Amino acid sequence: MKIATYVLWVLLGSAYLAFTADSDFTGNWKLDQEIALDNGKQFVIDGLNTDFALLITHTGNRFQVEKQCVACGKSVREYITDGILHNMPDHIGDVTYGAKWDGDALVINQNFEGTTPFGVMVSATKQVWSLSADKQILTVLSSSQRPTGTVTVTQIYKRQR
Repeated sequence: MKIATYVLWVLLGSAYLAFTADSDFTGNWKLDQEIALDNGKQFVIDGLNTDFALLITHTGNRFQVEKQCVACGKSVREYITDGILHNMPDHIGDVTYGAKWDGDALVINQNFEGTTPFGVMVSATKQVWSLSADKQILTVLSSSQRPTGTVTVTQIYKRQR
């Protein structure tokens, strides 16, 4: 009886871990320009090359994203995926974020307040990061609440080898 109970606990524990397993986003990702140009002018900044690339390092509950863009330069963000609110330094203001897993999708909620040359900017953004079944396509759905209204952007990245 003890062995059967032990085996049952091992099986239940394994099933729980498999069910709650997080996706691994680690790798190099390049924005799919065809989809970007078809779906949104947001990737064209005064005709400049906005060739976005992401280098993602995902270890445990740390999720680091290095975003590179010819027109925009390089930025690095690190998230802790524990669902707790954290502060993140930003060059023009304050960012508070909470990141947590919802199944295989990573959900990041960010609040930003900062001073720009155009005045004080306040925004609340929700991002949902998800992988395709074959782990070769990364989709980032962003929805931002700004004083001028809601902005929704879908970015599709392809894994680079």
